Amino acid sequence: MDAQRRLRFDLVRSYPDDTAGGLMDTDALAVHPDVTLAMVMAYLALMRSEQGLLPEELDAVSVTDANGHYLGRLALVDVVSLGAETKVEAAMDASFAPIDARTPAARVAHRFEDENLVSAPVVDGEHRLLGRIKVDDVLDYVRAQAEHAALAPSGLDEGSDTFAPVWQSARQRAVWLGFNLMFALAASAVIGLFDGTIERLVALAVLMPLVSSMGGVAGTQSLTLVIRGLALEQVDKANRWHLFRRELAVAALNGALWALAVGALATLWFGNWGLSLVVSAALLMNLVAGVAAGTLIPLVLERLKVDAAIAGEVLLVAFTDTFGFLAFLGLAALYLT
Repeated sequence: MDAQRRLRFDLVRSYPDDTAGGLMDTDALAVHPDVTLAMVMAYLALMRSEQGLLPEELDAVSVTDANGHYLGRLALVDVVSLGAETKVEAAMDASFAPIDARTPAARVAHRFEDENLVSAPVVDGEHRLLGRIKVDDVLDYVRAQAEHAALAPSGLDEGSDTFAPVWQSARQRAVWLGFNLMFALAASAVIGLFDGTIERLVALAVLMPLVSSMGGVAGTQSLTLVIRGLALEQVDKANRWHLFRRELAVAALNGALWALAVGALATLWFGNWGLSLVVSAALLMNLVAGVAAGTLIPLVLERLKVDAAIAGEVLLVAFTDTFGFLAFLGLAALYLT
């Protein structure tokens, strides 16, 4: 690389990949405000003749002062449609805000989506132009995040090769399976505490999966909602407790509805009113507890700087299984035996 290209490469590399600086290209074109649009056209034509092509997705050029400080944005459609003698300062959009290089990539993607941008200038802390972000850079980031979200709950990552060697794949997955085994043993230990109760009332074994499953599904709904809200910056310190209360209200309504439905089913199936009341109460408790856990787990993991997409679902399922079995079998031991 020549010295200038190496300097630009080092500049991009100095920023984390999940920031605007990490996403940007250093091919941003800049003009001064006191030149005419005819001079801008001549500048672009010169670049085309010297380099063979212009930067990809070039919909605008930035306007900077003599020290490289960003002043505004000049759309190419204005360059070709306004008078040739029009000054850049009269044609530029001074209200178009650049993106700070330290801005999180998720916020950059959100802005591109909201404003339907093709490209946007990137500046440093002193408002000097550093480069630009193109829409395909944002799409690459969004695609990577979607792949991460799809693989993370299974303990895989974007680097997992579909046809990787057996030993490498086994090693990557073993740790995750170990965590699941520990949590499953905890749930099994709870069941073991009530083995005598289950022996006296076999119907408990039939209904246990209903209680744990309903709590897990309801909790997963809240977990997914909160993770998405955090990723899109819709959830913050100002509204997270409002969201928590809202989720509890939704859980209470759904819990009451499905507790009645499962209680009626248990009555028709086993003809035992006491059993119906116990399973209804346990299902309501686990569903509300699952939603509470599903809302709080990603908030706590975010505070601890842990990826909620990876750890959230495993923790949630472990909680709803353990708590659901404990609530159901505990109530059965108190009131049915």
